[in-house]
Amino acid sequence: MLCPLRQGERGASRDGLYRDTLFVGDVGRTDFLGPDKTAMMAGKLFDSLHRKLLTLGDGVVVLPAHGYGSVCGGTIGKREISTIGAERAMNPMLKLTFDEFVTRKVGEKHETSPYFSVMERYNLEGPPIPSHLPAPTALKPDAFRAATAGGIPIIDTRAPTAFGGAHIEGAYSLPPSRLSNAGWVAPVEKEVPIVVDDPRALDLAVRNLYRMGYTSFCDYLEGGIEAWYKGGNPLSRMDLLTCKQLNTLIRSGEPPMIVDVRRYSEWDEGHIEGATHIYLGRLPERLGEIPEGKNVVFQCKTGTRSSFAASILLKAGRKRVYNLLGGIDSSKNLGYPLVKD
Repeated sequence: MLCPLRQGERGASRDGLYRDTLFVGDVGRTDFLGPDKTAMMAGKLFDSLHRKLLTLGDGVVVLPAHGYGSVCGGTIGKREISTIGAERAMNPMLKLTFDEFVTRKVGEKHETSPYFSVMERYNLEGPPIPSHLPAPTALKPDAFRAATAGGIPIIDTRAPTAFGGAHIEGAYSLPPSRLSNAGWVAPVEKEVPIVVDDPRALDLAVRNLYRMGYTSFCDYLEGGIEAWYKGGNPLSRMDLLTCKQLNTLIRSGEPPMIVDVRRYSEWDEGHIEGATHIYLGRLPERLGEIPEGKNVVFQCKTGTRSSFAASILLKAGRKRVYNLLGGIDSSKNLGYPLVKD
């Protein structure tokens, strides 16, 4: 079994496994030690890959510790399991020469979430080993409202469409596949109240958040959003757009501001003409770049990350905020043109 070692720079760990070295369709990051050492770390990573891992048999199973959407890689594939043979055949990073590999790694643009500092400490000192995962307690709407009255960030894990239709004011939209983005808005040492659809979603949320270093949970809303509004509590909503509706707005006399929150590499591959690029994790500190009183449409690949982005703006008190459902994928399917800078 092969599990990725942080950044790929430390080689084999004490248990003989390689961590954060080889992913599905990608390899580990080499930028954590700073730009002056990125090239050196890229060289070490290349050696680990070609002199160690690729010398193993093609049937050796690869079980990466990071998957699709993780910020620990750039373009990690969606498959959860691979083999040395499959990666040798399909991973584009393994087809590069040494010089090409180093140049590619030096040119990558990555962001580092605040919760990485906790992960670095765990890597050096070892993570806490509890006897069981935290067990959030169900709170009825009145108790949930009281527990979150102090401005504690609420994490709503429902689908973007459900969040758009109705959510608790000030909540963040973070479906399970994107819970790692919680680190940009919710400090790991603080409590995290959760809104979920069902107990299974709660278990998934707790596991994912705990793996990021969250250990304090301000429990969850018993009965979900239905119990909230049945109790007469206020709701907020998020406007949703399809790509066809956005195209109509673009051609209107008052086109909206389109904010693309994808990664730099995704933006470089093609984006909507006239869009502004603000990486999702940097949005909270760059809200001043988004004018008030103007329609703002957030867009990503499918509409999940952009739902989180739109919820950040809504929490800041902004109005006329939209989430583009389907994102760039829908634009491509409909044949709308994309541009490259």
